[in-house]
Amino acid sequence: MVAREYRFDAAALEIWRASGAPMAAVEELVIRLLQADPALTGLEVSPWKGQDQGWDLLVTAELGSTWIPAGRSGWIVGNARTYVASATMAGG
Repeated sequence: MVAREYRFDAAALEIWRASGAPMAAVEELVIRLLQADPALTGLEVSPWKGQDQGWDLLVTAELGSTWIPAGRSGWIVGNARTYVASATMAGG
């Protein structure tokens, strides 16, 4: 089986999300994209995701990359504004 290479940009993702894609599908896509990044060294999915209890994902990348900040970061996948955000967390 030959692996397919897909190319898309933020605008295409936003159009897909705005077209009514369920948040579970958006979260699954974000997780898969993070897992495909060689910089990823740790990924935790919050048991409270979607319940306004803090971060949806906790991500660790020792060196970081273009897409993942170095260190530990918290990710929110969708909220009232429906966007993906991250902020590097102090103290790892």
